[in-house]
Amino acid sequence: MEEITDIENPNTVPYQDESGQGTRPSSNTLINEQNNFQDPDSVSQGPASLSPSQSASEGLSEEDTKILLEKEFDDFYEDRVHKSAGPVVFLCKCIGMLPLIWTDDETGSECKSYFNMYTFLVFVGWIGLSVVSCMRIDEVPAWPADGIFTPENATEPIRFFGRVTMDTYAGALYANCIVAVVFGVFKSRKFAEVLFTAAEIDSQLELKEKHYNKIKNKSVFWVVVEILLIISHSVGLFFFMEDAGRDLILYGCFVLATLAIAVLDLQYIHMCMVLCKRYRMLNKIIGHIIKPFKTFRSEEPSNEMLQKIIHYRWESVKKEEARNTFDQIWEPSEKDNPSVDMDNLGNPVKPDFNQEVPVALWMKGGEKEISREEETTVILQLDILRGIHSDLHNVGQEINQLLGFQMLINLITTLLVIVMFGFYFAACAYDGKFYWPFLVMLFSPIFRVLFIGHWAQVMKDTSMKPFWTMSQMSTLDGSPKLERQVQKFSLQASQKTARVTAAGYFYITRGTITKIFGLVFLVVFLLVKFDRLERSSIEVTASVSASASDA
Repeated sequence: MEEITDIENPNTVPYQDESGQGTRPSSNTLINEQNNFQDPDSVSQGPASLSPSQSASEGLSEEDTKILLEKEFDDFYEDRVHKSAGPVVFLCKCIGMLPLIWTDDETGSECKSYFNMYTFLVFVGWIGLSVVSCMRIDEVPAWPADGIFTPENATEPIRFFGRVTMDTYAGALYANCIVAVVFGVFKSRKFAEVLFTAAEIDSQLELKEKHYNKIKNKSVFWVVVEILLIISHSVGLFFFMEDAGRDLILYGCFVLATLAIAVLDLQYIHMCMVLCKRYRMLNKIIGHIIKPFKTFRSEEPSNEMLQKIIHYRWESVKKEEARNTFDQIWEPSEKDNPSVDMDNLGNPVKPDFNQEVPVALWMKGGEKEISREEETTVILQLDILRGIHSDLHNVGQEINQLLGFQMLINLITTLLVIVMFGFYFAACAYDGKFYWPFLVMLFSPIFRVLFIGHWAQVMKDTSMKPFWTMSQMSTLDGSPKLERQVQKFSLQASQKTARVTAAGYFYITRGTITKIFGLVFLVVFLLVKFDRLERSSIEVTASVSASASDA
């Protein structure tokens, strides 16, 4: 145990095997052996493979020390990943989207069943909340929209305060809420697997403490944003319920259901931030590795020089002369093994070296040539990074499996609320009746849909950064093996991008959200036109009846 020097920074711990190469045993074989190293008695009574092969005075053996260091190495990143997700996990546990057994708390660790009592009660509570809301809506004796409307009061906002409005709003709200809670509970293991896989990738990317703190701070920021959205929506809903008929119990049920939807959005945003941080770290490592393989390493030429290089071959000289001139400018490398047969040389055509040659063409000749050992190292590094990139793509697929269906229902129900209250507000505003609660109740669902599209697009763009970085790598001085490795990595980085799908039906991007909002505006426009036609028919009927009564 004296060999453990720095547990807080396990990246500095070397792991050497007998051949001198760094190794790390798989962490999957250590899950059931965690408690064997916590108690000296349990260590001595453990299996033979984990028991010290030396005497107690000499300490642990080299193999046991490596296993112990490896476990503490994995625990470091697992602990940091869970702490960075602390605010989101806490809110998920409060509303029952994650069972208490999912965490390492003492109360939860003693529980042997998947659902503990708290999670089960909260789970049943959401079902009961929807039932109570339906009963409260059904008990309303009369709605303001059930009254008689004449041409004088046909434009009043109260014509929308009816049973249809309440049923539609409650159905959309609780469908979103119950789906989020039910699928959150039953997919809690998948949630834990995503964070565990992210911790394994972190051990390879060597994330620092500051990276986890940034993710946690951003999560807290989005918690504050969601709280503000809930408050704004609750204010508009309160005045709407006040005019439709005061029912504080029904109002409280609606606010609680909105809280569950906000926690679902927080879970989605946190997962996107987790994946984006890993892609950015991977992109930094790739940029550092390919830096010696850029076309101009020592000095970047000016734009004028680059233009001369581009136009030199095709505009200055003929193809034959340009090819020979380039062979002289770019000195042959030692890896090319050039050979000249003097007997069969014939009468070669000498290139014209008196012509003007761009200065930038000579810059590459003055740079240090990359050795075979350095090239082999880069090939191995790119192969390792390609595996990490594939693991990140798998994490993105797991996030889609975790949240894909919930986000589909979230989009459908939220857009239904936007269409309904957007139509109400547009119809009232068109008639000169500005009813502000409708507008305030639109803020929350509109911003939620925008956030979904924004983070999906950010995750897609961030996952494309390794491809753009690899595109800057030049293989002119490399071997065919390096070129093949670069091509494989570039193809994988361009194809395996992190895309958020709505349960596989369509990809969620900013373009998708823009099209959805365009469709919403079209539907609202048609509803307003139909409303105008209905009111015009009411006015015609009223005028006909008035003329008949006068006659």
